[in-house]
Amino acid sequence: MLSASDELAEVVQAGGFDCSYIADVVVDGETVLEGVPLVSAQLDWNAERQVFAQGTCVLAYSDEEGRTVVPDTIADWLTPYATSLVISMVVTTRSGFSETILRGVLRITGVGDPQERWVTVNGTPVALGSSVRLRLADEFDRVASEPFPVPTAPASTDSTWAEIQRLTGLAVRREVDDVAIPRDLAYDLSRIETVFGLGRLLGGRPYVTAPGSVAILTDEWPAESPPIVVGETGRVVPADPAEWTANGIYNEIVVLSHDDSQQGVLGRARIAEGPLRYGGPFGRRPKIVRDDQVTTEAGAVALAERLLPNFSTRPSRRFTIQTLPDPRREVGDVVPFTRENGKEHVGRIVDLVLAAPGVMTVLVEVPSE
Repeated sequence: MLSASDELAEVVQAGGFDCSYIADVVVDGETVLEGVPLVSAQLDWNAERQVFAQGTCVLAYSDEEGRTVVPDTIADWLTPYATSLVISMVVTTRSGFSETILRGVLRITGVGDPQERWVTVNGTPVALGSSVRLRLADEFDRVASEPFPVPTAPASTDSTWAEIQRLTGLAVRREVDDVAIPRDLAYDLSRIETVFGLGRLLGGRPYVTAPGSVAILTDEWPAESPPIVVGETGRVVPADPAEWTANGIYNEIVVLSHDDSQQGVLGRARIAEGPLRYGGPFGRRPKIVRDDQVTTEAGAVALAERLLPNFSTRPSRRFTIQTLPDPRREVGDVVPFTRENGKEHVGRIVDLVLAAPGVMTVLVEVPSE
């Protein structure tokens, strides 16, 4: 969860508050507008896509100088070339409480629906007000559009974090222990795929944090955060079909790779007991995994053993939860929640939609039982 005051936590728990978005407009590193209220905004964070944070908003503006925010040239403020919005959510109550939480530094990727109101003053047109609808994405949108022009090797294999920082041009949040890059291979032409491959070496997937640095959403679950309280206006519904099949279930993982002398490397892990045992009533169902970063048989076996639990159990279930906004919530949070039938679950947030105005919608993945 994002850090916030204890008082904000009490406000969110009690309900009866208002949420709105504000934004600073930053053009080529220079802040040109501060604290502009957004008419509406919907931001969406998803752990299963490379561009983690995306969204839309409507920005309206007027000033005494009669300026307009509808772009006309590439040098104007709101264009999809060099402009970012620093977006924060503001929580207020009628009692006078107010707190602001940074939710993201997002690039403008599209500008549409231009609206302007003009009057003529002493023969000169003056804008009374203007607005545009903006499409937004985090900095990995830029990284995804920067392929390598030719196959490229790491600058150094000593530090995975340093290589991620070099490839993205972003600051990094080193909350996960660094590791060396196992071998000096030429990257393919996709910069973003390379960054995600390096993230797997660190035990998770890279993403852009709210302040704009790169961090790792680890495969291991963090400690539980406070429960999601649905309330009278919320709901919890299954997000996946109810059908239960054997599709995607395996009882053997086979890891294939090669060492530095190009000799084959193989590692296996199998289910040895129970109804899913290899060669039992479920049959022999191997899952083949190829990973060029594995260089030894011991490494291949370790990877196979680590992957086997992911492919030998019933697929996890997902639930869509709609509730009052909570600006502290993040994708990756582990949250307890209770369904309408009274059954309690603990799951991890894989998608979060935070609108203002509007409810918060989260997609929570619950491990199979």
